[in-house]
Amino acid sequence: MAARAAEMLGATPIITTATDVEELPALDTLAREKNLAIANLGAVKTVSAALLAGRNVLLHDPDDCLGLRGGRWEMLFREEPDLGRALEPDDALAARVIVTERAAPGLAAGRLILRPRRLFVGVGCRKGAPEHDILRHIRAVLASAGLAPEAVAGLASIEDKRDEPGLLRAAESLGLPLRFFSAAKLAAYPVNTPSPKAMERFGVQGVCEPAALAAAGNGARLVIAKTADRNVTVAVALTSPNK
Repeated sequence: MAARAAEMLGATPIITTATDVEELPALDTLAREKNLAIANLGAVKTVSAALLAGRNVLLHDPDDCLGLRGGRWEMLFREEPDLGRALEPDDALAARVIVTERAAPGLAAGRLILRPRRLFVGVGCRKGAPEHDILRHIRAVLASAGLAPEAVAGLASIEDKRDEPGLLRAAESLGLPLRFFSAAKLAAYPVNTPSPKAMERFGVQGVCEPAALAAAGNGARLVIAKTADRNVTVAVALTSPNK
């Protein structure tokens, strides 16, 4: 903001953030630019202090969500592609940046946990399904798979559910966008467990799985197949690393 204001005023900005002055990455800013949720903001200070002291920082970011690979800051980090090893204690590399959709991988002062918003939840529901049923099932499915809710980028369903109050309120409660797709669009995606009711009512073999894949875009893969509970079905897709 200071740089933009200075440009408009024809002034010289004085940036006092230490990482900016030393031309080091400001990881909180970089995370926001790359659409990564910060699980523990306090750890930014610890990692920044390590960078300012010239110490290497361990980095687990196998899909290069931060975009550091091949860039000017790559040599500041030691990459560790295995999440388990990245979480092992190591006094020499106490400062770490962990980029993962996994839930609670050991939050600690020196571990900056970033959640790439790459998960899309497809939802199917019976008419009149209440908000609390939808929310409860989404949360239960994510928890059982060990996925962090902060990594969810949005919800999706079939166009016929556009006016479903419970679904609309569930998306609003989660603070997530909700997309709807036509039956023709969803029919193009494979379904693990076809539903006779979905075929009878909408002309598609299923709703939640194809909706999740459609929202996640080209190259997406299903990470949680259809999971049913009472009057709600949920599936989760992960976007392609290259998207």
